[in-house]
Amino acid sequence: MIRYKKIFLGGECNNDCLHCPPAHKNSPPADYRSIEKALKERESDSVVFYGGEPTLRNDLLPLVAEARGEKYRRIKIVTNGRAFSNRHYLDRLMTSGCSLFEISLWGSNQNLHDHLSGAPGSFWETMTGLGNLSEVPHEKFVCIRIPICRENTPDLENTVVTALNSGAHRIVLSLQDRNLPPESLVGHLSNCINISIFNRVWILTEGFPFCCMQGLEQHMSEIYSGWDTIPPRTYRKKRQCSDCTYDKICHGVDSRFVHPVGQRDFPPVKAGGVADRIKALYDS
Repeated sequence: MIRYKKIFLGGECNNDCLHCPPAHKNSPPADYRSIEKALKERESDSVVFYGGEPTLRNDLLPLVAEARGEKYRRIKIVTNGRAFSNRHYLDRLMTSGCSLFEISLWGSNQNLHDHLSGAPGSFWETMTGLGNLSEVPHEKFVCIRIPICRENTPDLENTVVTALNSGAHRIVLSLQDRNLPPESLVGHLSNCINISIFNRVWILTEGFPFCCMQGLEQHMSEIYSGWDTIPPRTYRKKRQCSDCTYDKICHGVDSRFVHPVGQRDFPPVKAGGVADRIKALYDS
């Protein structure tokens, strides 16, 4: 269970994503000295830089080198991947010490991705960047994050296939749309998980409570990395949560879904073999 020290670099981005949280989007850039200080306060041997879009900072390469100088074993960047369409920039970034990448992909085609990213031409740049990543000789690990919203739900399985064809070592399906009931996605999630596992690529979900993931619980990223996600989420328990076998380990549902979805769609989970094995992870 790898725990990353999370460092937010500011909200500036060259995408204007339809479902980006306003508070996240409007955040000012972090000062270099404060980032440098945070790197020295080691809480883990792994660090992740995120934004906004980290590659827009002209000091990202020195920050990565600084992290390497502080002996972080793993340096990861959460990005839209557009900057990696420049092969020279990608080579410099990886030479500086970055070898882990988490890249957002909104859809399997240009029209859908560009519409949701709010940036014409972003699909081509992201896909070119993924192609460059697959070709560079450096050792690397590529995770493709697929943010889920009502607009791209019908395309979800196709997007997973696109991610697999782009060389993903891992896929994360992250719920982003507050007006999209989580339980309505279970069929799509099951299909996507089967497609990815058939192709021997591990796939995880993010933002789905245990009660929506019955039978698929082992694919919940929160089990392995905790409930402190990127971007941050706030959670809230519902009145029926006290009857759920996961009550002591589940933080509840993302608070954005409480009012739009209501109480009825989150039935408590009863005890079972999978639940017992998951709870054992927390007891060990």
